[in-house]
Amino acid sequence: MTSSGLNVEHLSKDSFISLMRHIIDSIGVYKVYISEKEPAKSGALSMTCESRIDIPLSGRKHIAYASRGRITETVMEPGELHYCPPFHWKWPLWDYVHEMSSIIYNSAYIRITYINFSQLNSVYESRGADIYYHTSKPLNEAGSALLRTLNLISEHPNDAGVAELITGLLKITLEELKKDTRLPAGKADLTKLRIKQYIQENFYAPINRAHVAQVFGITPSYISRLFTENGEENFNHMLRRLRFEHSTLLLKNTNMSLDEITDACGYLSSTYFIAAFKKHFGISPGRYRRINCAIQS
Repeated sequence: MTSSGLNVEHLSKDSFISLMRHIIDSIGVYKVYISEKEPAKSGALSMTCESRIDIPLSGRKHIAYASRGRITETVMEPGELHYCPPFHWKWPLWDYVHEMSSIIYNSAYIRITYINFSQLNSVYESRGADIYYHTSKPLNEAGSALLRTLNLISEHPNDAGVAELITGLLKITLEELKKDTRLPAGKADLTKLRIKQYIQENFYAPINRAHVAQVFGITPSYISRLFTENGEENFNHMLRRLRFEHSTLLLKNTNMSLDEITDACGYLSSTYFIAAFKKHFGISPGRYRRINCAIQS
């Protein structure tokens, strides 16, 4: 594998600006693969409510996704990238060494990640990137308009102009990153920020406060103090909120079964998920889906 020569540091705005410049100026965009909704695939796939771009920086990146009415596998090299619209799926495979970056457009922020997969292993099959940066604000209106255009293209596949659209989106993302005004935090604030980002990235897994405490090498009680000292929602409330928000989006926007949604939201059993959902919303997931599908239709 030929290294990109980048030294990307976790939560470092300057190093992620350098990464984005490298992508735009040195790698470029020559080919774009876009996930379509169908056909569906079961297994270790990734489906989120956010738009996402996966970009190989060096080596080769193997990915499966829906395209032209069938399940397609592609091995991407630098200059090629994959765009996954909200509620579409992709299945990243880890059988080639490579460096890659992903850009996730959340409704509250932009998340840019970096992975150096320098030897074959199974680490990233169940874990997100360890090196990333979150902006303090979401993508601006011009960038959001480009995302909407890309999402429309995914419904009516057409390669014309897609590379140029993605290039424009990357340039807007770079400018938003340059303008980001996240203030430097003290050690406790930085720890809380990293824990929140970890929860946002991993709420779909069966994590809990004890697990997160172990990941960060701190005590569960210290996590509780971090969350409640400024009157913010506590750890468990944040985790439940993210899972319920994601479950409602999946119920309204996909045909996933309740068992699949249970897995996708980090619950260990559909029985527990249904009971928790009904307690929170006052109706069952099935009834919630029927009501909202009727409204949308």
